Amino acid sequence: MPLEIVHMLRIETNPVYRRTIALILLAFPITLVRAQTVVGIRGTQFTINGQTTYSAASGFPAASPSLEGTLLNVRAVQAIFDDAHYPTQGSKEHPYLSSVASPVSFDYPNGPYGAAQNLDEFLAALPTWRRAGVLAFTVNLQGGGPSDGNFGVHDQPHLNSGFDPHGNLKSAYAQRLTRVIERADQLGMVVIVGYFYQGSEHWIDEAPDDKYMREAVRQASLFLKGLPHRNMMIEIANEVSPTMYRHPLLQSNGILDAVNLAKESVQHQIPVSFSWIGVPPPRGSRANDALRAVDYVLTHTNHRSAEGVHQYIQAMRAAVGYDRPVLINEDGISSFNLQAAIEEHAGWGYYDQGLNNACGNNGSLCPPSTNIRKDLALDGTGNTYAKVGLTNNPLSIILPSAVSPFGVYLMRVYAERAIPFEIIEAARMDGAGELRIFRSIALRTLMPGFVTVALFAFVACWNNYFLPLIMLSEPKWYPLTVGLQQWNSQATAGGGATSAFNIVITGSLISIIPLILAFVFLQRYWQSGLGSGGVKG
Repeated sequence: MPLEIVHMLRIETNPVYRRTIALILLAFPITLVRAQTVVGIRGTQFTINGQTTYSAASGFPAASPSLEGTLLNVRAVQAIFDDAHYPTQGSKEHPYLSSVASPVSFDYPNGPYGAAQNLDEFLAALPTWRRAGVLAFTVNLQGGGPSDGNFGVHDQPHLNSGFDPHGNLKSAYAQRLTRVIERADQLGMVVIVGYFYQGSEHWIDEAPDDKYMREAVRQASLFLKGLPHRNMMIEIANEVSPTMYRHPLLQSNGILDAVNLAKESVQHQIPVSFSWIGVPPPRGSRANDALRAVDYVLTHTNHRSAEGVHQYIQAMRAAVGYDRPVLINEDGISSFNLQAAIEEHAGWGYYDQGLNNACGNNGSLCPPSTNIRKDLALDGTGNTYAKVGLTNNPLSIILPSAVSPFGVYLMRVYAERAIPFEIIEAARMDGAGELRIFRSIALRTLMPGFVTVALFAFVACWNNYFLPLIMLSEPKWYPLTVGLQQWNSQATAGGGATSAFNIVITGSLISIIPLILAFVFLQRYWQSGLGSGGVKG
């Protein structure tokens, strides 16, 4: 047993707590293992083993510069899931009733549910996740509805809690969590350990000064501190808001005490945070003070558009400061939201129930899409533009726009109808060669078509938004469409000041002037084409 843990047990004044931790440590062996993966925070960036994440030095030479210092992650809170009611509840014979879905059971298609099998399958999937470029994931000591979400009620009926009613850490959960952390340590991955989950915290008894909840925070934090690994970060509670939790310590006015207790317990050796949901709390509030006290800002962006993600991250930073990393550890499976978060230099993670069986694994959690790896060139195997140095370069926008399949089709149809064969035959009879016919007759006759295709291409390129948003990471290369969107997001996040919106409106007006000029100066080609190509009958 590590001397640090022995010392921790010796100085602990609570005898009940001392006995609980001792039983946990005796229940499974803890060896003196040197940590292979150490997560750190340097300013606004995450580091692993001292190297900025997603940098060339950390093994990602082709990754976008916007990714450096962030964490791509998966919210896999059910990795250590169990239900103390199972099988008397939660089985096919005795399912939980739900008001938002069909009856819920946790049985496997070929047999009963088992926490060990669930954990083994999760650990077996981690190497695939790591190859996909995912560096972090979240697991919870409490969890929500693993099948349909929330059962239509606030208090979750299944008993999935790593704590007993008095806040003592359960040894079975501690064992499973240790296996997860050990495997992640070997793979170079970071584990975000969640303590409490809305709808499940009621399994811990209420008491004066919320002493049982405080005991749970203390025990979980000291347990993590005692492990020989430092690839962990703490999420005290999921989706804190003014009305989410019944325990005062987890409410918006009490979460600051939980943050300070956890930081004191781990002696600042493990980053501590909690995830906030909803409008950023106003300055001067206890919730705002709590978000300013955390080591990294953790939030969710479910049900937001890509533009909404931009605005929310900017608003959150404006409210709680620009001095720490921002990490989204729950969103839908939207690549647009992923890109928006990366553009804001914020970490991003998704949550997928796997209910559509898209992976053919009977509803189990799908591994991270290889599109994440390919779109962001995390391993240098997918993004051809990154391989040839065309990311974050104007040519990455110009080259794709230079080829227009629609323009080729349009010109072919136009050429067949605009140049009568009789004119070509007459030119040949007069002794003109093919090049002379093309230069003197065909090219002039086709000029209205060329101008039309060129104008279509110009308008499409001028108004292009998503391609430059994806391919460009430095503001100096942003076209007007992306720049105006950035200004609009800043104006919205800043409270909608009239002067800021005036700049956006003025910029929008100026941006259409080149289009108007193009139409004005090119219309003569359409007029000249109206009378050309005629043949006397």
